[in-house]
Amino acid sequence: MEKQPKHPFLQKNQKKIALAAIVILVIFALVILALRLLAGEDNWICQNGEWVKHGNPSSPEPTTFCDVAVPLESQQPEDKSKEDKSKIDTSNWIAYRNTAYGFDLKYPPENWKVTAVKNEDPNTSPTPTFNHLCRFDVYCGALGIYAKQDGYNPSYKLDDYFYILDLKEVVSKKTIKIGSEDALRAEFTRTNTPAEQTEVIIYVLHKGKIFRIFPTNPTTDQSKLKSGDTIPYADVQDAILASFKFAD
Repeated sequence: MEKQPKHPFLQKNQKKIALAAIVILVIFALVILALRLLAGEDNWICQNGEWVKHGNPSSPEPTTFCDVAVPLESQQPEDKSKEDKSKIDTSNWIAYRNTAYGFDLKYPPENWKVTAVKNEDPNTSPTPTFNHLCRFDVYCGALGIYAKQDGYNPSYKLDDYFYILDLKEVVSKKTIKIGSEDALRAEFTRTNTPAEQTEVIIYVLHKGKIFRIFPTNPTTDQSKLKSGDTIPYADVQDAILASFKFAD
């Protein structure tokens, strides 16, 4: 029996159906690809302060600190324009050098002074403190440095040094630069830390030495400052830290 040719209408519909099926398959493939990319599969994800393997990442586990406050994927690049606007001129700041422990820094000439424990020379003290005095000469902030080498362990990583006896909560941990060296900046609260306040400690290793830095009260109310104080005050301690350099 002779085969009857397909009706032109049926041929046209079959082509449309085939084309629609191809389009659906392409869209489905694109959706799957987008979901994989957005879900962060085949990647290292920062969760609760630890790197967690998702999927089958091609790179090894990151060696940088995992910030417990802000996952790596959600961190935004720093706003350089904002940084430039808040930059403090340190050209007239007082230069300090610790000849015993080999580091330099600069601090503001207005209402700041370097001190040490009784009978110690501030320029050779292992624990110099840069105190800030506010109105009525009331202490309202400081940046202390602990250069004593007790507790130094050559097998320790920076994070191994972080230990707070009465620790309540770790707010964040991140890597910063101090004197061209990687440093750990930890923000935390103790059991007796006042409500809505945090404390900060910075650890930095240099040529077999451990340095601990303690910035305090970086958010002092501007109304408490003396006339002529360097402002914005929130950036002052950052500027002091940025001037820190190892002399050796």
